[in-house]
Amino acid sequence: MFRGEKMDITRLYKWATNKMTIVLNEITKLKDTTKNRIWAWLVGVEPVEMEESSEAGNVGKNEHHKKSTLKRSIQT
Repeated sequence: MFRGEKMDITRLYKWATNKMTIVLNEITKLKDTTKNRIWAWLVGVEPVEMEESSEAGNVGKNEHHKKSTLKRSIQT
């Protein structure tokens, strides 16, 4: 699709659907944490982090650091 090109709605829809399919396929190849950040950015919400371990010792300072880092990365 080129700038200034006249296009009917059907061709535009097919073009946009094709481009979105390519993007979604690339997103699915990424790591889960990156996917969560991208989906959160696309829909405009903050991602929810899943606990990687069931140990209670992992919650606390490290969890807070991960969340603040994640918030900063989304805002930029």
